[in-house]
Amino acid sequence: MKTRTTVATISMLFLAATLLMVVSPLTTAHTEADPFVTDLIAGQTIDVGDVSVWNDGTHLYVKYATTGDWCLTGTHLHVATTLAEIPQTKKGNPIPGHFKYNMSHGPCTTEYTYAIDLDGWGPTTELYVAAHAGVCGPGEEPVFAQGLLSTVTLHAWTEAWDVGTVTAAVVGENLVVTFETTDGWLLLDTHLYVDATAPPTWPPAYADFPYKHEGLGEVTSDTYLVPLSSLGLECNGILYISAHTWMVRYMSWGPVYRQGWADENPVFPGGWLKYFTVTVPCKLVCETAWGDGLDFPGKNWAMYFMYTVQ
Repeated sequence: MKTRTTVATISMLFLAATLLMVVSPLTTAHTEADPFVTDLIAGQTIDVGDVSVWNDGTHLYVKYATTGDWCLTGTHLHVATTLAEIPQTKKGNPIPGHFKYNMSHGPCTTEYTYAIDLDGWGPTTELYVAAHAGVCGPGEEPVFAQGLLSTVTLHAWTEAWDVGTVTAAVVGENLVVTFETTDGWLLLDTHLYVDATAPPTWPPAYADFPYKHEGLGEVTSDTYLVPLSSLGLECNGILYISAHTWMVRYMSWGPVYRQGWADENPVFPGGWLKYFTVTVPCKLVCETAWGDGLDFPGKNWAMYFMYTVQ
């Protein structure tokens, strides 16, 4: 009797352990808050975000999310129970254009989620997931985009007369700031403040600005070249620019002297701001990206990863 009781007890413990093994995957199922995650790799080496996968017993969710200044231009996704079911060439290179799920993202977006019917894929089903994306971003070595950033009216202080413009542009590796006058106004001195962290103190102390051209001798334009490397600027960083002038205009009754400030709206409630801001973007590099995992049989670097339904 004792032996039978012992055997029965062992059998019950074994059955309980077996049931626990079967049930336990459900207790550790991936959720939106705690998904399976793999890197989204662009250009073979650049980590531009993540691909996250989870399920709720009804649907499988695959989420693309980029980081930094990268964004998605398009996504292609295929999920299958065998590698052979993922569309490929005869040489084993995947064909994203033939993937079952796809979406074009315009404008460029930072995340997108597919919800797929589990279609009978129960717990422990192993899935082959090919997650492809087109992404655009600054690349491994960011290069600032070239061209005009802003044109701001140069106003005479205090009357707010329109006396010219101040332009800010990226040319090569420099920020180029140009003062231009109109209607007979002439530049005597110019003073420039450029900073990536904060605007100038109030009121702007133009005599202490880091860049200055004095004794210009009555000219209609003046240009500064400020190396972008000296500003500690990152992609899509903001620059605070304060541009001040001393000017003269000769009238029939004699010379008229005025200070000038580049100000987008000097008569807004509260008075003169006496500085403006520009955003400096980086030149975008567009790449192909894949959810990190195993290599396809072909010779290109395309990848797929495995996901077990839980």
